[in-house]
Parts: sequence; C-alpha cells; structure tokens
Amino acid sequence: MVAKFIQVLREQGWGEERAPRAGGALPGKLVLRLEREESEAAALLSFFRRGNERLLLADFGAAPLQTDPPEAPPSPFEHYLDLGLLERLALWTVAQSHGADFLLCVAAEGTRLLDAALETCLGECLTRGGTEEVKASLRALNASRSNGRPQPDPERLAEDLACWFDILLGTLGPALAWSRGEVERVGQQLLLGLKVFTLTPSRDLSRSLARLGLAVSAEGGTLKGRWDPGASTELADRLLLEAQSYAPRDAGAFSHVERRGLCRQLREVEAARTVVLRQVVRLAAAKLRAPLFVRVLMPADREPVAWRLGLMEPLRVGEEIESRDLYVFEPLRLDLSQCGMGRIFEAVEKIALEAVHRGLELERAGGRQLDMVEEPIGGSEEPEPLLDPFNWLCRHALRVAVAPAYRRAVAYLVASHVLDLRVQPPFARCRLAPLRCLPAIFEELP
Repeated sequence: MVAKFIQVLREQGWGEERAPRAGGALPGKLVLRLEREESEAAALLSFFRRGNERLLLADFGAAPLQTDPPEAPPSPFEHYLDLGLLERLALWTVAQSHGADFLLCVAAEGTRLLDAALETCLGECLTRGGTEEVKASLRALNASRSNGRPQPDPERLAEDLACWFDILLGTLGPALAWSRGEVERVGQQLLLGLKVFTLTPSRDLSRSLARLGLAVSAEGGTLKGRWDPGASTELADRLLLEAQSYAPRDAGAFSHVERRGLCRQLREVEAARTVVLRQVVRLAAAKLRAPLFVRVLMPADREPVAWRLGLMEPLRVGEEIESRDLYVFEPLRLDLSQCGMGRIFEAVEKIALEAVHRGLELERAGGRQLDMVEEPIGGSEEPEPLLDPFNWLCRHALRVAVAPAYRRAVAYLVASHVLDLRVQPPFARCRLAPLRCLPAIFEELP
C-alpha cells in the first residue's frame, strides 16, 4: 500500500535511512495503546533523508481507529481539529523526538503529509489513489522552506481558533451557565497549559508528555506508546494546573480553589459535552503561537502600527536601554495604544537576546560585578540574565503601559510568546522557569 509513496519519495531524491531491527537510534515500529478508546494500533516506520531534512513515514495499515466513545454523537468541533488521534500520537512519540521535519501518515481512510513543527497539513490523498494523486500530495516537498513551501494562512487559522472558542462556549456555556468571558478564559488557559507541556526541547519531550498521560517505552527497534489522559475533566485539570504553574494570575491563571470548583462543575456535565476538552490535544501547534492569538484577543486596528514601526523604526535595544554590566538604569517603555503587540513581542525577544549575549560576555570576563546586583525584593531569588533572561527582562528591562481592559490579554500574550522563544537555539542554556516576574512589566515607574 505504501510502495507508491516510497517510489515518489525516491524520485524526489529522498533516501531511506535503515532503521535497525534492535537497538540503535531509529525505531522500526510503533505500537500505540489508547486506554480510553480500548484500542490499539501499530505502524511500520521508515525514515527518509534529503540533505538536512528528515521525513518519517508511518504506515498504520488498514485498521481504522475509533477515536471517540461510541455513545458520543458527531460534534461540529471535529471540523476545527487539525490532527487525527493517530497523527497526534505519531508526532509526539516519534516524529518530534527523532528530529523529523515531516510526517507522512498512511492509514486506511487516507494519507496526509504534515509539517512536524507546525503540525499543519501540506498535502493529502486517498491511500489507494493513483500515482498522480500521490505526486500531488507530496508536491510541497519539492519547494524549500524559504521559497514556496505552503505555509498556513494566519487569517484562516485565527478564524478557526475564534470558532473553536465559539464552539466551546456553545457546548459548555449553557450547561455551566458561563459567560463568554469565563469560557474564553478557560479555553485560553487550556491552550497555554498544552503549550507548556509540548513546547519543550526534544530531549525533555517524553518526560513532559508522560505527565500529560503519554508513556513511551522502547523494546529493541519498537516504540510502545500508552495514551491514557484520563477523563476529560482530569485532562483539563492537568492543563490548567500547568498553565498556573508557568504564568501568574495576571495572565488569567486559575487559582487552586478556582480550579477545584471548575472541575467539580465539569464532572456534573454529561460526557458528550466535555469531549471537546479531551480533543484539545488535536489542535495544531501553529494555532498555539502567540502572534496568532493577537488576532483573537486584541483589536485588529492596532497591529498595522507595529508593522509600520518595525519597518520604519527598528528597535535597537542597546540604544534604548541604558545598562552597564547588565544593570538597567532605565527600562524600555512601551505603550500598547501607540505600538501594538508586535512591537512588544519584538522588544521581549531583542531584550532577552541582549541579556544572553551580555551574560555570555560577562561570563567569559570572569562574572558580574557584585556591587551591580540588586538586593532581592521580598526575599525572592534574583533572576539571572543568562539562565533566566525572560524573568530578568520583566523585572528590570521592560515596562508596558496598557489600559486595564487589556492587561490580562497582554500578560497572556507575553507569556505565550516567551514559550515560543525559549525553545529556540539562542536560549538553549536557559532554564525553563515559571514566568513569576511577568506582573512587573506593568509596574509604574517614577
């Protein structure tokens, strides 16, 4: 069934990496056990390489998988899910932990080519389609990432995300008598918690996903995954707790008491209505990126200002911040109404990079001058700019003026943007620390 896909890949210049039968770096088989669905699926794995890019082909054969409880009726929420459950688990267990750039997932109902990082579909066809259909589904591989490869449309993704919030409101809102604001807060925190779990360096991914309910073990050349996220309410509680552990209440996190009350309410709701909570893991990573949330949480008319500033007035952090030995005498001040979120994102990234760069210079020079270090406030530990640049910049180097109505949205977006940044190579040495100093960016200065 997969022979024609392999043939087309070879014609495109992809060479197969031989997966060892026992031991070694590349597994040859994946076995997934889905506890809630009481189902099991197996796939033969093949790795292909062309230049610096790697593709994983997962052949799940002819066994379709029931992903919802039999009693759950079809839901309009399905339309806004980006991944099948097998695709999701294959990405987590193998593709992302073994450095694959693409996942070609072959199943009885169809075959899809996925971008492993964005988790978006690049092409699809019927598994038993002809050679021309197969070539069309793999055509995106012929284009380079920088020149012509299909990219997800941000407008469409933002619309889908807004519709997901609408469906969450329509599904759970009436049963729990929640307002739109309450439902949106729950949805935002669920997605932030999912992002904290999954947006982590590949070396830590398996350990992080284990806390989410995915246990992965290796036996010879076979990977075994056991997916048991618990009931919908249990999964929601884990996600909300992870969001709370990472970002403070300023970003909308639920307190322990609020979370317990929320879960108690959810347990009283019929199972068919809470399926949407368990299926949140099937949203693509592209929908969790901070710039996309700007389109959902902030007024659209402000962002063109950020684009104009970026083109006409590039932010030069070294000039804007008066600092010596990483002691900041005057933090950068931004006003949301004048610059938009795009400028704030730019400032967070550039200040963090500056902190890491100067921290490395100081480390090579023998360390920071002791008389330049502030006394910890309230007995809290002072964030180190090299190991914890994001808390450092919130504490010392950035202040944002924002209307009270948008303060929580800005805090949420900054927290989400930091998650996007902290897995990038320049921050490889940094600790994955909770963003406890985030509220400091709103403190007024004399």
